[in-house]
Amino acid sequence: MMLEELASWEERLMAALPARGYFEERIPQVVAARLPEQWQQVAEGYAALLDDPVQGVEALRRVVFLVWYSWNEPWPLTGIRELSADVQRRVLERLDEQLASGQPDAELRSMLRGYGPGLPFDQHPQLAAVNGFLASVQGPYSPDTPLGPLQARGALGAYWLSRNDLPNKPLERTGTDRRGEDDRGRAGRSAPIR
Repeated sequence: MMLEELASWEERLMAALPARGYFEERIPQVVAARLPEQWQQVAEGYAALLDDPVQGVEALRRVVFLVWYSWNEPWPLTGIRELSADVQRRVLERLDEQLASGQPDAELRSMLRGYGPGLPFDQHPQLAAVNGFLASVQGPYSPDTPLGPLQARGALGAYWLSRNDLPNKPLERTGTDRRGEDDRGRAGRSAPIR
């Protein structure tokens, strides 16, 4: 499969997620749609592209995200259950090789800064380059260089588009905080921050 096909598949899987509901309501829907199995196939598709000279680096960015996301977000919300140990091993070893190469991909390195240290990376102490890099990252955990275009990049793109701490991305926030105050500490509605 090509990157574009895998990204389209991811878009369909994200669209198939229940829009809302308690876990008890979501789980049967996610299971009935076979989302965990399909996400596993998507991850395997990206892992199969890791040696491709044209698509390999982008495949690595996307599948590293899926491995990280599967460890850090509840599967009833994402549809991504624990990915196979084989896929995780191949992906994390390739990531370690990429960081140890002396010329790691700048976008991948910046994304890793956004994921921060912790799961799943700390479960693999043999990944010296990965864990060494992440140990050097101090919070806040956000990218330090602009990311490439994020549209049509599957769950990775959707995730990064949802964050408002990206370099060169304007902060557009409206509404009130959990205390019912606007961005200036006043009760009531707020105007967008520009």
